[in-house]
Amino acid sequence: MADYQSGMKSTAIARKYEINEWTVHHRLKRAGIRKRPQSMSEQQIELAQALRADGWTYDQIAERVEFSATTVRNMLGRST
Repeated sequence: MADYQSGMKSTAIARKYEINEWTVHHRLKRAGIRKRPQSMSEQQIELAQALRADGWTYDQIAERVEFSATTVRNMLGRST
């Protein structure tokens, strides 16, 4: 999991290898690699809110801001 250790996000790794993001998390855990905390910046949250208002799906927003759709949904829920 050199990609993760070099700073690549798990969503990007999943896309790169065409696997599910949960597979990435499972492999990291099995390898004993601690996950970095996930948090979106204020700018990313503002962008996500604007894109959502324009009708973008959580999956589309997630790809744009490079976080999982679940993280985007959770962060937008917190910011309202």
